[in-house]
Amino acid sequence: MALALLAAVVALPTTPVGADQQGAFLFSRFDPPAIFRDDHTTTRLEVATDGTASAVSATCGEQNFELNDQGMSGDRVAGDGVFTLDGLTSSDLESSFFQLQLHELVGLDQIS
Repeated sequence: MALALLAAVVALPTTPVGADQQGAFLFSRFDPPAIFRDDHTTTRLEVATDGTASAVSATCGEQNFELNDQGMSGDRVAGDGVFTLDGLTSSDLESSFFQLQLHELVGLDQIS
């Protein structure tokens, strides 16, 4: 029987979210919410933003992942502000925490 990490993998914004990013990060979730320790059952990380984020990246241990909002590779709808990382397995995880970084476009300047 495969054991699961029940949402013990938590997505957290990196550093406290400042006033300029307060509205950007809405929520994050795993679908399904459990990651089975069988090295082949996958889960999807979704990070919902208010639409002002131009990119979202995640760090788990020493690994860095770029999430996408292009309607492909597991992302459900292009340009909806929900960034997706699909196909995560237990072997992808070095830690039980994800740190999220949102990159926003303000005018023509990108901030993070």
